Amino acid sequence: KECQLAKSLAMDVVITDHHECQEKLPEAVAVDEQENLKQREQLEKLAPEAIRLEIQRVLLGSHDYRPKQKEALEALEKGENVFVIMGTGRGKSAVFQSYGAYLALKERKRTVIIYPLRALVNDQYLRLKDKMALLGIDVVKATGEMNAEERSEFFHKLSEEGADIILTTPEF
Repeated sequence: KECQLAKSLAMDVVITDHHECQEKLPEAVAVDEQENLKQREQLEKLAPEAIRLEIQRVLLGSHDYRPKQKEALEALEKGENVFVIMGTGRGKSAVFQSYGAYLALKERKRTVIIYPLRALVNDQYLRLKDKMALLGIDVVKATGEMNAEERSEFFHKLSEEGADIILTTPEF
């Protein structure tokens, strides 16, 4: 049903549990990567405030940062050390993800985010990768469960200026 609806709406890609529409996926993904790179090039030329607003839109949708999140982000942009203590679900991740995105776009710097558990890395990776791709930002994960081929690919990305945001664990 999802594939029929997508075709009737002239959509190229449908993410579904079914396998009927997969023949178009590789081509569509390649187009999206090119569009994302163009988006990044455009964003890098914008004023800092415009970059911040676009990051906020991608990460939070129509929501605004909470007051303490804004305070933390402002302090980080001033080069201050910041220690954020917030309850679960109060927005700590949005602070360091937003600032990591800003550093990638404005200064071409990488951000390494260390989580205590692989499950957290995997969860955040799944949530963050697609969102950051809309900004042309490459998110990768590195954990102790990577095989030799995955490690080689990871280090290759690092050497080629890929991997803007790296999610990892202490074991890596």
